[in-house]
This record gives sequence, structure tokens and C-alpha cells, in this order.
Amino acid sequence: MRDHLKKLFMFDQVHQLKKLGFSKSEIGRKLEIDRKTVSKYLSMNLEEYLVFLDKLKERSRLLDPYEGFIGQKLNVFQDTTAAQMHDWLKEHHPDFPQVSSKTVFNFVMWIRQKYNIPKQVSLRDFHMVEELAYGEQAQIDFGEYSMRTVDARHIKVHFFLVVLSRSRQKFVVFDIRPFTTQKVIQAVELSFEYYEGIPRQLVFDQDKTVLTNENYGLLILTEAFRAYIQSRGIDLHFCRKSDPQSKGKVENGVKYVKQNFLHNRLFEDIDILNNQAVLWLSRTANALPHAGTKKVPQQEWIIEKDFLKPFYALVLPGSDQNKLYAVRKDNTFSFKGNFYTLPSGTYAGCGTTVRVQVIDDELVVTDLGGQLLVRHPLCRETGKMIVNNNHKRDTSASVLAFMDQLSSLFTNKPLALDYLHSVRQAFPRYARDQFQLLSNAAKEAPQDILDQTLELCMEHNITNTVDFKEILQKQLVETRQPPACASTITLLENNRLHLQNMIPEKSNISDYHQLILKL
Repeated sequence: MRDHLKKLFMFDQVHQLKKLGFSKSEIGRKLEIDRKTVSKYLSMNLEEYLVFLDKLKERSRLLDPYEGFIGQKLNVFQDTTAAQMHDWLKEHHPDFPQVSSKTVFNFVMWIRQKYNIPKQVSLRDFHMVEELAYGEQAQIDFGEYSMRTVDARHIKVHFFLVVLSRSRQKFVVFDIRPFTTQKVIQAVELSFEYYEGIPRQLVFDQDKTVLTNENYGLLILTEAFRAYIQSRGIDLHFCRKSDPQSKGKVENGVKYVKQNFLHNRLFEDIDILNNQAVLWLSRTANALPHAGTKKVPQQEWIIEKDFLKPFYALVLPGSDQNKLYAVRKDNTFSFKGNFYTLPSGTYAGCGTTVRVQVIDDELVVTDLGGQLLVRHPLCRETGKMIVNNNHKRDTSASVLAFMDQLSSLFTNKPLALDYLHSVRQAFPRYARDQFQLLSNAAKEAPQDILDQTLELCMEHNITNTVDFKEILQKQLVETRQPPACASTITLLENNRLHLQNMIPEKSNISDYHQLILKL
């Protein structure tokens, strides 16, 4: 009987929307039914539709031969799902026809209604949570909604909703594109500015914009969001997957935004929509008594904001000229409709980002530590791939050959190779430059001094060839003999016999007496 009334109600809705001027496709999207079903309903009047429903009751079903088997199984195992029943039918009946899982589901539900076999559902125990202290927590959730535009098209809008857990004061911001990590950070900052303070804890779903991975309770934040949370000093709490009840305050708020604000509202522009949302918050969402607390959120927020941490504007690295961009697996990133290449090895797993600045019609790309990765000319077109050929070239073979050539300069070649590998590991993107510096420094050095410098660097774990060069030069200075000393030694050797026969002159003592008397 209930199913019969639902079908009649759907038939009536289709005809009512048609009278309001909706097309068949629009009616189908609005009521979430197929366009062909809409056409079939519109082709019949009420009397014809009632006759059609009566025929549905009497028609034979493709799975009627299996009614006894399904009814027997459901009587014994009431919690059996339609998917499992589908598998049992194929297992016990080799001639079971090829039908969709939806057909089996509808037939199993029909048998449950016919024989009054409800599905056993394990209920979860819930307990009312005590009200948190003022300023303690805010809950955050995301939503999306399909809006009609002024020119009768449809556009999907995405929104970010924050609810203070104690006062129930709400804040919402909209965007026409899905929220990224940087947009989430900016939205959180806007909510703090709106609340005139910062709560001590934020409650999130396990959303990919703030989490890169979850492994048995170990939550790994995206790099940008982790840095932001550390700068703000906020505690985070993440709900378990598929557990919306743990943040029920904001879950109800998402439905409220859809049903009270977005429903039947025409989309003109995203900025206009956000301005309308601010007025709706002050006029309705935060001005009317909350259904649960029976208190007005706006009035409660006046009390709560004194318990929030002080808000101060935070300089975010998310401006158009200095944004974080995700690195793709193929070591490229997308910027304003084009793809730009990055050095091989830049991608280091999900969540890898680079910082991009536009300087004098040039893209300057750095890592999060500020190290320059590449410069690209800014492309004004779209759909292009801007390639730096060095990024595609595999130089690992040439580097290994260079290392082998350098190691031959030392007496202990295996030790030299170990040292060169440690240099390459310490400077993976500048290994060739490091090796070139070492090669230039070793050209004029004696073999023994070169070997001593190598042993000294290995002993003290010195992997920078700049330091290697300085140590080598110091060793050369200390061991080099001055030219004057060498010539003096040669002179003494050649005239040794002559010097032995020389008799030094003797001073007369009377000369000293005369000098003393004059004083």
C-alpha cells in the first residue's frame, strides 16, 4: 500500500512540475528518475495510470520461479543481503538467468514485503554528548549542491561549513570548484575572522585536502595544512571513516544550508552567492533559535567569543603569485591550463607540492624549502606542455661514468668511489657540479697529497667537495718548500770546503775601551 501511494505521489509531482514549465530532463534531474519514465508518466492521465498500476500487480516476474528458494532462505537468515542472495541463486541454480543486481534487489524486497520478512539491522547505541565549554571546539564539513542558473542551466557549487559546537554559530563559504588544501586554509581563516576568535580544536572528516593517508589511527597531514596548523597552534580531531554521527552538529548544518538557503535559489555569480550567504547567516541561520538548544546562536556567540583565542591576521602563502601546486606522478604541475615539467625525482609521493611565483613573464618554481627547481617561460595559451629537455634526459649513466673517471685519479680507487657516492647522496641534484669542482682541484695536486686529502675527508665524513678543495690547498701550502731555502742549501754544499778554511776576523779589545770612555 505504501509503495502504491509513493508511485501516485511521484506521478502527481511529474505533472505539477510540467505545468510549472520544467522540461522532461529537468523534471528527471529534480525527482532523480529517468527521463523515459517522465515521458511515460506525462503520456498518461490519472485513470490510465491507475490501470497501469493494477497491471503491475498482476504481471509475471522474471524471477518468479525462485520465489520459494528466496523466501525459504530469508525465513532462516533474515539479515541476508540482496547481493549475497544473488550469489546463492547462481550457486544453487546453474540455469539462473543473467540479470542485473538491481533486478535481484527489487525482487528480494518484494518478497520481504509479501511475506513480512523485515531485514534485521544491528542498531548502534548512541549517547547524548554533554555540551562542550565555550570556545572549545568547532566542527567542519564540506558539501555540494546543483543550482539552477539564470539562463536555465545547472552548475554544481561546493561549500565549506563551520559550526561552533557550543553556540552553534555557523559560517559558510562557497566556490564553484572543489576545495583544495590551500582553499581549505583560506576558508578556515575566513571563519576565524567571522567569529572574531579561534577555537582550541577543529573537528574534520578524513578529507584528502587535509590528510594524505590514514593507517590504523596514524594520520598524516598534507604538508601545507600541517605547517598551517603548527603556525596556529590548534588541536585537530578526525572522525573515523563512515561515521558522520561523531560530528552531528555540522552534519545537520549541511542539510540546513541545502534546504533552507540553496533550495530553489538561482545562481548568478559566486561572489553574489557568498554575499547572499553572509546576509542569510545574520538574518536566519544564526538569528533563529536552534532546534536542539532552543537558544539563538548569535546571542550565544556573543558570550562564546570572549572564550575564543585572539584572532590575528596570518600571512598565507596562497596568493596568485606565490601558490602551492600539486606535483603529478610524471613530474609535472598544472598552471593556468598548461602543464610544466619538473626535474626527474621531484615527485616524492602523494601530497608533493612546489611553490610557483610569476616574475617578469617567467615561472620560478621552488620546493617548500625555497630551493630553486626550474625556471619556465610563462605560456599565455592553454592546453600546452612546456618542456625543459634536461628534465627528460637520463643523466645517471653519464654521472656514473664521470665518477669512475674521477676515482681513477686516486691510488685507492674503491675508497674514492665510496667517497663519490657519499657526495652524490648528499647533493643528488648537484652531483655533477660537485664532481666537476673536485676534478678541477685534483689536476695540479701531487698523488700523495691527493690521497691524504681523500683519507682525511672520509675519516671526518666531509661530503662537500668545496671543503675537499680547501683541505687540499692547505695540504699543498704546508708541504711546499720556499725557493730561497733550496738555493741556500745548494750554495752551502758547493762551497763546503772553502767555508771550512775560512778564519773569521777578531775584534781588538782596545776598540771597545775607547767606545766606553767616550760614553
